[in-house]
Amino acid sequence: MIEIDGSYLEGGGQILRTALALSAVTCESVRIHSVRAKRKNPGLAHQHLTTLFALKQICNAKVSGASLGSTEVFFEPSNINSGKYEFDIGTAGSVTLLLHALLPVLVYSRKSFLIRVRGGTNVPLSPTVDHFEHVFLKLLSDKGLRCSFKVLKRGFYPRGGGLVEFSVDDSSVQALRFLERGSLLKTYALSGATLDLKSARVAERQLALVEVQEKSFEYFESASTGSFVLVVSVYQKSVLGCDALGQKGLKAELVGKSAYERLTAQKAVVDEYVSDQLIPYLALFGGQALVADTLHTRTNVYVCNSLPLKKIKTKEEKEGCVILEA
Repeated sequence: MIEIDGSYLEGGGQILRTALALSAVTCESVRIHSVRAKRKNPGLAHQHLTTLFALKQICNAKVSGASLGSTEVFFEPSNINSGKYEFDIGTAGSVTLLLHALLPVLVYSRKSFLIRVRGGTNVPLSPTVDHFEHVFLKLLSDKGLRCSFKVLKRGFYPRGGGLVEFSVDDSSVQALRFLERGSLLKTYALSGATLDLKSARVAERQLALVEVQEKSFEYFESASTGSFVLVVSVYQKSVLGCDALGQKGLKAELVGKSAYERLTAQKAVVDEYVSDQLIPYLALFGGQALVADTLHTRTNVYVCNSLPLKKIKTKEEKEGCVILEA
């Protein structure tokens, strides 16, 4: 059994998600202690509990510590079972964080899955479904991932209620190689808002200060009021994106501007949000990547190197970035 310290560096839910996913892939039991020790409310929240139950179901695992607020989890996986699954977080907890925990298992198994998840699609402190689809999945699809992704309903904080459908087919993912971006091919921005914000033209205004080649916007129904912007730069060898959520009291124009300015400030070959999310795939499939040197990145390296997979090493450090190799 492998011991994982849930308080290490970033000390958040990412440690739990990565440890559970790679436990399922390697069929190695893990005990994660001090779960989310550095958060205001430590222990398992609804989102983490749903992730635990989802992976338990997919790989027929034995589990202990599966309760709200639990700070210690034991996970003993068995066979990975393909098929159709539906999970409901029950709150505005992020559907993308759940999918990030499931995806390494789905990909590595080389089986077919259809996953439906209910929860928050565009919520704070997590990648939006738009970033997940247009940036993260695009990067992995270029390396061999075969998948489809649909947003069936948007869910904002506090009610959530969003619904996504995600399918993965037998995929053979290549070793990652993200050492240069290549030439810039295209820039675009997506903006969306709930119907109650249409009279104020929020979706259009969020694009006013965004300097890209293509812009599009939409309005939709949702249980809670909300809006989002995603700005994307597509290169020959990479894709980068930054998003932002509307906030009460913040002008719509500034929401889009903040996403655009963060994107133009990125220094690595992939954006800072993808940087840590790619780490498990380096451990699984090998390769090299110039990523942002963040607490999340270093934390995920620690978790991946704790399991019997390809060891990730720092090949070179640059200003705010690091080249990782496995």
